[in-house]
Amino acid sequence: MESNFKIKNWVDLGTKNQDDFLGKKKTEENKVCKHKKIRFIEERGEKVCITCGLVLENNILSSELSTHQFKGRQKERIKTRYQSKNKIPEDLRRALQRDTYSYSKRRRIRGVFEIDRIATKFNLTPQIIRHSKELFKKVIGKLENHYIHLVAIVCVYYYCERYSFPIELVQIIQDYHFTDKLARKYINEILRKENLSLKTKSAKDYVAKARSELNLPQKVGTYTHKLIELYESNKKCHSNSLRGICAGSLYLATKYYSIMKTQGEIAESLSVSEITLRSRFQEIKKLYRKYILAF
Repeated sequence: MESNFKIKNWVDLGTKNQDDFLGKKKTEENKVCKHKKIRFIEERGEKVCITCGLVLENNILSSELSTHQFKGRQKERIKTRYQSKNKIPEDLRRALQRDTYSYSKRRRIRGVFEIDRIATKFNLTPQIIRHSKELFKKVIGKLENHYIHLVAIVCVYYYCERYSFPIELVQIIQDYHFTDKLARKYINEILRKENLSLKTKSAKDYVAKARSELNLPQKVGTYTHKLIELYESNKKCHSNSLRGICAGSLYLATKYYSIMKTQGEIAESLSVSEITLRSRFQEIKKLYRKYILAF
């Protein structure tokens, strides 16, 4: 393709001097001025006659350097630049090493980072952190196409329950889009695959936390334990209603000792609704009247 556009000086091409303009040598002949001083400018994709400044061809694609080779050369250039100064940013280092990690290894790294984040937020003990990471690395290889963050949450929750750390599953998953039902499903599946089991919980486990938040005396906690024992001995308790039973028993104990605590304060300390508290309170109150001699 021939063009009638002529270049008056080297600045028209955006080059600083003649050497930058010349580019690579090409032994071709200009059909207009019959000269063979033709140069190819790779950056602009043009063939130019040096004698008359005629642009013989433009928009030429160079196939000498493929896209893959260009990216590899750019990556090596970035590495050399930062390694010479011994200062490689963390995000850049991860981006450069991403291709060196396999898919399974990247999943394990993301899960371990998530366990560290949960441990920092809730101040978990080093023992729980270490065992949670070991369980995660063991389980993640057997589970494919699963939520990595949810598997990490289950591992942390299992060891929190095993070592009696005061934390609930609802508190851990409140920053995620996972539901409590889905989390319970993952817990059952992981426990079944690893032949593990959680210890049976009781409503008594929530008394100490609520009593500390509400600044209640020891006698209220002791009386609440007796009310919970009375309720559990006469009714079947499900794991979903344990906090409600604790809330109803604690409210009845505060009324027994004439301590001014509202239903809203007690319900908020145990993360239950006031309707649940009132329902359990009425049930415990009936049992209290029937078995009053037991106290």
